[in-house]
Amino acid sequence: MTQAGLKEYLYEVVTGKRQGWTVVPVLFLLYLLTFVYRTLSGLNRLMDKKNRLPVPVISVGNIVAGGTGKTPTAVALARILMEQGKHPAVLTRGYGGSMQEQGIIFTDRDLSGLTPEVTGDEPYLMAQLLPGVPIVVGRDRVAMARRALKEYPHIDIFILDDGFQYWKLARDLDIVLIDALNPFDNGYVIPRGLLREPLTALKRADVIVLTRWNQVEEAVNQRLITKICRYNAKAPVIRAEADNSTFIPLFSDGEPVRFSAAEPVAVVTAIGNPEQFRLAVTEAGASVEFCRTFPDHHFWSDEEISTLIDELHRRNVRIMVTTAKDGVKLARFHDRFREARIGCYVLTLAFRFPHGVEGLERIL
Repeated sequence: MTQAGLKEYLYEVVTGKRQGWTVVPVLFLLYLLTFVYRTLSGLNRLMDKKNRLPVPVISVGNIVAGGTGKTPTAVALARILMEQGKHPAVLTRGYGGSMQEQGIIFTDRDLSGLTPEVTGDEPYLMAQLLPGVPIVVGRDRVAMARRALKEYPHIDIFILDDGFQYWKLARDLDIVLIDALNPFDNGYVIPRGLLREPLTALKRADVIVLTRWNQVEEAVNQRLITKICRYNAKAPVIRAEADNSTFIPLFSDGEPVRFSAAEPVAVVTAIGNPEQFRLAVTEAGASVEFCRTFPDHHFWSDEEISTLIDELHRRNVRIMVTTAKDGVKLARFHDRFREARIGCYVLTLAFRFPHGVEGLERIL
């Protein structure tokens, strides 16, 4: 079994998609390994010295592995800060990019000489969405932040992407995202579940953002908020909803389109929460014929694209929908899709704060 295959198998086991007596010993082993994981995480937290920067740091993170909307939230925060006259920079690891160790700082003006394989898919996308904002990539985010302040002395605030478990850097504000559709998975810590930390870690949060709250019943939201308050009664809970109702052509500057339910589309993605994206495509009015998922941050090979195009033809599906994060990586295959007469579209994704943006602005 390949590493990707093993990862997918374990994901299906811990999320309950794969059941039967054969998974019982696997679950027991994973349960035992949670104690190892928690011990190592605790030691890592104790050993890492917190460094403070000369400018404020806002962390956007979560306690569940996978997608909760950190990237669109970081983008929304950067835009709010710029509207307030601030000069933010985004500080991120750049997972999957080749410059994680060496580090790289860039803006949208540098993208013509870069690729997502170099910067990482999410940093590349954020540079597109935030013109002029420095995107600071590197595993050692403390060192990269100090380097960024020398190269861009006008930076007066950092947004630390996926920073809730990054102990080396002190934060002035910890924002934790919780997905209302699947807030805590099965309640177990990695690797038995998807929790990065026990729920008691919520007490460190300064602000909690409830994402996709509008996709569940209000009674469910209230029960979730009550549960959150058991661990942190002081942090304000701000609701955010996804605004993703239009499809943008991936390889051109064409107008946004809508698809009728009679027109089948394929969902292709490599994100942490593919099921939520598939639901979003359906809610936007498209009829999903099939869904092909890949590991988070996956970079497609020529062979994989050929196999994908063959499958689309075999199923007689001529429209493919993907995420913006995946789109920046698929862009290099535009000739292949055009020759195959496959229309490729991105479902736009942004977060709105319909009941709390003013409060969030005051907090910032």
